[in-house]
This record gives sequence, structure tokens and C-alpha cells, in this order.
Amino acid sequence: MDEKKGIPVTYACLTLGEMGRNMGKPIIATRESLPHIRRKELEEACRIAGIKDLRRLGVRDKTVEFEDREALSGRISAIIKELDPEIVVTFYPGYSVHPDHEACRRRRHSRH
Repeated sequence: MDEKKGIPVTYACLTLGEMGRNMGKPIIATRESLPHIRRKELEEACRIAGIKDLRRLGVRDKTVEFEDREALSGRISAIIKELDPEIVVTFYPGYSVHPDHEACRRRRHSRH
């Protein structure tokens, strides 16, 4: 929350980025340690930004496009209904550099 303006912020994070390829130079992580490092980085970033409501949705990195679209949409919709936000920020179609980001912003197709 922005303490000065009283604006609550919720961060709904689908993945931890635990499948990242960059382990640092010099190497500071392994496949086993990277998820723990990423979790701490996320928590620290939220702390610094003043975000107190962090929602970890627990989807495995690099698999969002393979998730059941209706189920994932339902989980995200439930958060939106609960919070009734004035604004939702997500990835812009066609400009995401990661398949998870592109899959995250997809809309459900209406049924005819």
C-alpha cells in the first residue's frame, strides 16, 4: 500500500520464474536453489514497493500456456471479484518477451 496515499496494491504472481536460465555471473544458483532465491527476491521487491498483499498462484514457470485456461481465468477472476480493483495491470498483447507473459494476458474466447 502506498502509505502516503492509502492506495492498496495486490500483486497476483502466477509463477516464480524458477526455470530461468541465468544462474548469475559468477554462478550464484542451481536448479534446486533458484526457486528459493526467486521467492525471496519477489518478497523483497514487494516489501520495498510497499505491497503487502502478495498472491502466489503457484503455476510452474514456463507452463502457463498449457494450464487449463478456464480454471486459471476463474482463479484470476475470483481475485478481481474479491478486491473489486479500480485498475488491473497485466501484459500487453503481442509485446511480451516470455510465453508465460503472453499466455497470462490472453482472454477467454466466448462460446457461440
